[in-house]
Amino acid sequence: MKALNSVTILLLTFLFSNLTFAIDRVVQQGGPVGTFASISSAITAAVDGDQIIINNRTDGLPWLENLSINKSLTFVSAVDNVQWWMEGTISITMAESRNVTIVGLRNTSTSGNITRTGTTPVNRTVVNILYSDIASDVNMSSAGINLYLGSSKARDVIYSFGKIYGNDIRSLTINADAVSTEDVNMVIGNRIGASNTANTYALYQLSNTQYLFCSNNYVRSGNQSAMIVSALKSGATTNRIVNCALVCAYGSNVANNFAGLSLSQTSGTLTVENCTIGGNYNGVSNGSHAIYAQPTAQAITTFTYCMYYNNYVAGYNPSSSLNNVSNFSSNYSNYNIDGTFTTGTSHVDAGNPSNASLDLDLSRNDIGVMGGSYSIANFLPYMSNVESSRVNFMNTPRIVNQGGTVSVQVIGYDK
Repeated sequence: MKALNSVTILLLTFLFSNLTFAIDRVVQQGGPVGTFASISSAITAAVDGDQIIINNRTDGLPWLENLSINKSLTFVSAVDNVQWWMEGTISITMAESRNVTIVGLRNTSTSGNITRTGTTPVNRTVVNILYSDIASDVNMSSAGINLYLGSSKARDVIYSFGKIYGNDIRSLTINADAVSTEDVNMVIGNRIGASNTANTYALYQLSNTQYLFCSNNYVRSGNQSAMIVSALKSGATTNRIVNCALVCAYGSNVANNFAGLSLSQTSGTLTVENCTIGGNYNGVSNGSHAIYAQPTAQAITTFTYCMYYNNYVAGYNPSSSLNNVSNFSSNYSNYNIDGTFTTGTSHVDAGNPSNASLDLDLSRNDIGVMGGSYSIANFLPYMSNVESSRVNFMNTPRIVNQGGTVSVQVIGYDK
C-alpha cells in the first residue's frame, strides 16, 4: 500500500494539562509545614489552575468533608494505583470557562452527590470526572456544564451536554441544554442499569438541543423501559443508536407498554443500527416489548440490522427488508453482565457488512455491544487511577482514502 501523501494529526491531547505557573497543594494528615490538613483548606488557599494532591488519611478513615469548588482546580491522588477517599458532597460553582477535574475519587457516601450551583455561564463550566468510584449521584442537570465522565462508577447521572465514556452507572438522563447547537452528546461503552440495577428506566433521552450518538452501551431496566427516547434534535445530522443491547429486564412483575426501547419523539431523525433489543412476556395479555414506538416516532426512525425479541404483540416490529430479525436470542434473560449473549450465536457477523461498520478485527459487524469500532471491551474493566498518564478515548476515521488526511482526536489526562 502506498503511503499517504499527507498525514495531519490533530492531537486534542490531555484536556487537563497543568496550567503554567500552577501550584501543587498537598493534603496530608499530620503532614509537614506547607501541607494542608483538609481538602477544604487546600481549596481555600488555591488559585485558578492549581492542583490539589490528596494523600489518604493515616488513621484509615475517609476525609469527612463537604467540598465547595469555586475555582478551576484539578484533584488527584498522591499515590498512583490508589484512589483518594472521602465521604461528603461536592458542589461546583459555575463560572465562565471554569474547569474542574476530579481524578481517582472514591466517595463512599450514598448521600455524597456531586452537584453544580450558580448562574448559568455563556461559556460552559467544564467538569471532568475520571477513574472514580462514586456511591451517589452526579447531577449536572441544568445547562451551563460540559460534563466529561469517563471510566467511573456512579449511581444516577443527569446532565445536558458532554461525553459519557466507559462507565458503570445506575441510570443516565440527558436533559435539554439552554442553547441548541450542532454538537453531539456522545454516550459510548457504558453499562447502565446492569450491575447497579436501575430503579425505573435506565437511559432517558430528553434533549432536543444536541444530537445523540449512543454506541456500544449495555442498557438494562429495573422497573420501566430500558431506554426511553422522548425528544431528539432535528437538523442536518441524524441521531444514532449503534451496537447497543437494550433490555427490558422483567420477571413476574412485567408491565404493559414498557420496552427495551421506547420511542415517542415527534421530530429529529433516528437510526437504530446493529442493536439487540429484548423484551419479556408473562401470561396471555401482560408483557414488555422489545420495541414500543408511537406512530410519530415510527415515521422518523429507521431500524437496520437489528435483532429483537418482541413476544408481546402490541410492540413495534421493524421491517425485515432492512435486515432486521426477530430472534429468541434477544430475550431479556439471555445476557451476561457485560451485555454479551449467554445463548445463541446468531448475532455474530450479522450486522451491517459495510467497511465503516467492521469490528476491530476487520470482520463483519457483530450485532450488539461487542460489534464495531467502539466495542465495549475497549472500555471494560473500569479503571481506578491505575497510571499517572492515560488516554481515555481516541477517535479516528474508519476509512482513509489514499492521498487523504488522517485526523485523530485523543482525550486523556497527564498527571
